Amino acid sequence: MDGETFARKQSALKTLLQQFDIPESRRELNKSDIRWLSRNLAVNNKSNPMLETAIGLIKWLLKNDRRKGRDIIGFKPVKIGDIELTKSGWIQFKKYLNNK
Repeated sequence: MDGETFARKQSALKTLLQQFDIPESRRELNKSDIRWLSRNLAVNNKSNPMLETAIGLIKWLLKNDRRKGRDIIGFKPVKIGDIELTKSGWIQFKKYLNNK
């Protein structure tokens, strides 16, 4: 998946959302807006015939946004003495530091 595909799908969702009843502040489609839409879009829009299409795009964006971030990192294992820190180990270490 490349950034262009992600941007096209995000643009398609923005266009599609014009016909939905959602707050203006949730139309920017940053990561938190997309997560909010995944939980709340159907609340006032159950009868909209494009609801399933919009939910499909939202799910795709959420799923592929996580993958996009991992691809950008390009993390190679780092050796610190006898310890080799992998990408998943680094992610766990960052979580540990953030919870202190």
